[in-house]
Amino acid sequence: MSTASPEPPGRLSAAGVGQPGFVARYGLFNERQASAAELVSARIEELGLRTVRLAVVDQHGVPRSKSLSADAALAALANGLDFSGAIYSLDTGNQVFVPAFAQGGGFGIEEFTGFPDVVLVPDPTTFQVLPWADRTGWMLCDVYFGSGQPMPLDGRGLMRRVLGDLAEGGYDYLAGIEIEYYIVKLESERITPENAGFTPVPPEVSVFERGYQYLSEVRLDSVGGTLEAIRDALWEVGLPPRAMEDEWGPGQIEFSFSPIGGLAAADAVVLFRSAVKQVCQRRGLLATFMCRPSSHRAGTCTSRWSPARTAATPSPARMARYRSRAGSSWPGCSSTRCR
Repeated sequence: MSTASPEPPGRLSAAGVGQPGFVARYGLFNERQASAAELVSARIEELGLRTVRLAVVDQHGVPRSKSLSADAALAALANGLDFSGAIYSLDTGNQVFVPAFAQGGGFGIEEFTGFPDVVLVPDPTTFQVLPWADRTGWMLCDVYFGSGQPMPLDGRGLMRRVLGDLAEGGYDYLAGIEIEYYIVKLESERITPENAGFTPVPPEVSVFERGYQYLSEVRLDSVGGTLEAIRDALWEVGLPPRAMEDEWGPGQIEFSFSPIGGLAAADAVVLFRSAVKQVCQRRGLLATFMCRPSSHRAGTCTSRWSPARTAATPSPARMARYRSRAGSSWPGCSSTRCR
């Protein structure tokens, strides 16, 4: 019988997470992130969190995640987390849409040959405690190959590079976010075996709120319990809604937020959508951000009122170089509406 002292539970649960020293070796944290990592570590221990979700958004906008123990999540802040790169070969119906075992993984990206893992690096500046989940934290991640090189299909990395181009032109980015979505009632929790394959059949649903009485105070109040639960959850994760409105269709809701700058604007949309979906599903409801969930309902959209602010007055030569590369005209207020 071995007389060796047992390993402390924390050390065991963190063993084998990522590559030792991955973040420091490749210089992946800036000063703000390094400082935030220390604060997050202390916060996780102080709150006694049991689970921390590390989330990444695929190229279709679908959040994917692993739920780690607190000790494993702390290790990932230094080592990263090995994560299946297969998520980038899936469409929104979970079907593989590229020849995954071809050279370059079907993307023409050499590092994707052979269906490899990627490395997630949690961004500690995105840390939140999820109020709807028991003792659970959450962080968004950046994605790298094992060589420390950014993974080209990672949306956060792509936006960070575009923001860098904007900064070179003397500009930064500010977004006013306005999002419409539908809430419907799930008629049954029963899923029969023949309907459990992929892509699964749509669930049977019914109308959540009557609709077709645009901006009605009474109609909005009829679903107040759910909207208040969503509102309170968003407040707890630092996203207080500026406005909540009854939109056109039955169960169609619109939330808008005060202006948010830079990468934080995109991160806010990810967190908002996840919060709405999870709060609703815990109440037996389904929230969908599909542009047109059925033919007899009004379409939904996401609007981003996005002026490019001048951080400093750029020289004409510098601005011409920026316009040429980005294909932009002189920046002004614009909107993107996607139905």
